[in-house]
Amino acid sequence: MQDEHQTPVIETQAVHDEPVYKAPNFIKGLLIGVIAIIVLLGVFQLGMFVGSRKANFAYQRFGLYSGGPDMPRIGMMGLPLPGSFDPHGATGVVISNDGQKRMVVKGPDGSEKIIIFSTTTDVQEGAQAIPPSQIPDDKHVVIFGNPDEQGQIEAKFIRVFDRNR
Repeated sequence: MQDEHQTPVIETQAVHDEPVYKAPNFIKGLLIGVIAIIVLLGVFQLGMFVGSRKANFAYQRFGLYSGGPDMPRIGMMGLPLPGSFDPHGATGVVISNDGQKRMVVKGPDGSEKIIIFSTTTDVQEGAQAIPPSQIPDDKHVVIFGNPDEQGQIEAKFIRVFDRNR
């Protein structure tokens, strides 16, 4: 007669004498799954941050240059046309340069952008490097940089072209 209160025995495989139930592999898989979810959520959060910053810049710039609700709208349902906002740069003609840290560039659409530069900003005119303070008015420029919270562009690189070309 068998004893009714026996503890269950884990069966083993005959070849290696290992238990059939492997709890450490289950825990390892669960841990890998949780880490993968955390990494995916981190990437999603980074995308949300970058998108929010870009949208904030576009919103501020639209408020500064659109004129107001009585001005004519430029796109479908009053939205700007694609490509009309470039928060990471500017192109146009220099209309003023204070020679210290600021210049204003008038774009091809007539909007004006404030460009902030420093002594570390790289400026190329042809094959020659010049300081940003020496960019004269009425020169055509292409600027690459990052937007700040006030809608200005902090220039990292400026390319100067002769306007007559």
